[in-house]
Amino acid sequence: MNIWEGWSDTYREVARHGGIPDTCFWIERLANSWGTSTGRTEDLVRETLEHPLWDAFWESKAATFGDIDVPAYIVACWADQGLHLRGTLEGYKGIASEQKWLEVHGRKKWAYYYTPHALERLREFFDHFLRGVETPLFERSRVRLEAREAFFVGEFRHEDEWPVARTDYQRLYLDAANAALAPAPAA
Repeated sequence: MNIWEGWSDTYREVARHGGIPDTCFWIERLANSWGTSTGRTEDLVRETLEHPLWDAFWESKAATFGDIDVPAYIVACWADQGLHLRGTLEGYKGIASEQKWLEVHGRKKWAYYYTPHALERLREFFDHFLRGVETPLFERSRVRLEAREAFFVGEFRHEDEWPVARTDYQRLYLDAANAALAPAPAA
């Protein structure tokens, strides 16, 4: 399977990022087009108001990654942190498949899909798993990340895993007075 800009947890990725209610994109844009169908649809605005905290309702809508054991080529975009990035990265980490590849870029998400590079990677993946054709797929690193410096300026790095094992996690605190992040809480 190919997951391009995934979505796996409506509560954490749309309705309540970090527990904070979304009052713009979700309510004003997405919810208005969510329920267009000739059949049964959900009123997710109402459901969000009825279920403001994580509960069994939201859990029933979240993906069960451990059940996914098919080969997967997964692509995410750093620029889409408000909707698809979290679910795509969590999906990569959580799926049970041993045959999975991750690519994270910083370009326009749907335009990137049609680049010659992306189309070639998809062809290699599907040719190998659907047609049994030998491709350079297994010669490549399992994780390819674009380290961005500025808009359309960045370099792709090849990694063996996600999250990257050598990551140095640092706790930072918001200092609103200085509009900065600091290693200690503000007074």
